[in-house]
Amino acid sequence: MPHLRPIAVLAAMIASSTLVALVGCNASRPASPGARPAAPRVAAARPALPASRSRVAEGTATFLPVGTQVPALPLTSLDDRADALVNYRGLPVLLAFFATWCPDCREEMPVLEDVHLTFVNDGLKLLAVNASKEPLLAMREFAAVNGYTLPMFGQFTGAPARDWKCNSIPTLYWIGRDGVIQDVAVDVLPPAEVHRRTKALILSQQ
Repeated sequence: MPHLRPIAVLAAMIASSTLVALVGCNASRPASPGARPAAPRVAAARPALPASRSRVAEGTATFLPVGTQVPALPLTSLDDRADALVNYRGLPVLLAFFATWCPDCREEMPVLEDVHLTFVNDGLKLLAVNASKEPLLAMREFAAVNGYTLPMFGQFTGAPARDWKCNSIPTLYWIGRDGVIQDVAVDVLPPAEVHRRTKALILSQQ
């Protein structure tokens, strides 16, 4: 009968709309109390300190200015011995804040290894200091896998962020024999520039 066809079409449209509404409700409905929570993202386990490039781009990277007397910095060597920055007073120091999870730091680390090997006989002390309280085991594995020989240290006091104003990594400080900051760099520098600034520090301290 001709008059039933429009009714059938209308019924189909209503059924379709009802199905869409039900699907939408189910998609936005919160999980029931007994439901298993979703697995956390891996990135959530990463320390709060972000890689440098995004911070520099936002103009929010901070650092101690040239001419500042360096604050205290307790250190722990990879073999779990207590150390401190003050123990290297009287030597030109290149202090590099890094983290093993930081892509920019990973990019720069081979450059720092080369700088260490190039200038160690000129009296330079290069200290690679973890800025995010990573376990010593993670740093030992990082050094071993990559064959790094430069001195690496952990720190567990929060000093990089609190006392050194370091909210971005990598951050490099070139420090004179008197413990005064001679130069600063935030973000990855070209290898030749790291070498140039390090050589300038050594020459200025002779």
